[in-house]
Amino acid sequence: MAGEPILQVALALLKYGRSSELESVLRILFELLARSIHSQQARDVLDTIRVYVMSVNPVVGEEKMKDLVSEFWPVQPEPGSVADQLIKKGEAIGIAIGEARGEVRGEARGEARGEARASAKTIRMLQSILGLPESSDEEFADKDLSELNAMIDALRVQIVNRTAR
Repeated sequence: MAGEPILQVALALLKYGRSSELESVLRILFELLARSIHSQQARDVLDTIRVYVMSVNPVVGEEKMKDLVSEFWPVQPEPGSVADQLIKKGEAIGIAIGEARGEVRGEARGEARGEARASAKTIRMLQSILGLPESSDEEFADKDLSELNAMIDALRVQIVNRTAR
C-alpha cells in the first residue's frame, strides 16, 4: 500500500488490531516507521499505537510492545498500561467525587444541627412564655427537624389560644 506511512499504519492497525497476527504485523509496521520517521517523532506515534493496541488486543501486552519497540527505536512508550492509567484516572475522579459528597453531607448535617439547635431554643422560649417546664437536650436528641417544628407549632397554638381568652 503506497502513501503516507502513518496512514498505512493506521489502516493496518484497524485491520489487524484484534487479530492474533498483530504481533507480526506490528514488526512490519515498525520497520516502515523506522525508515520514515525520526526517533523524536516516534515517541508520540508509538504511544498512540500502544494505547490503541492494548485497548483492542488481549494478546499483545505491554512487555511485547516494549520488546518490539526496542528493536527499532531507543525510545520507549510511557510506563504503565492503559488499564493502569485509566485506573489512576478513575481513582482520582472517585476521590474528588467522594470528597465533594462528603463536604455536601457535612454541610447538610451541620445545617440540620444548626436548625435543630435553633428549633430547640425556640421551643424552650415558647415553653418559658407558657410557664411550662423547659425540655432538656435529651428530649430533643431523638427528634428530627419536622418533629421539632411540630412542637413549635403546637406551642404557638397554645400561646394564641391563651391570649384569645
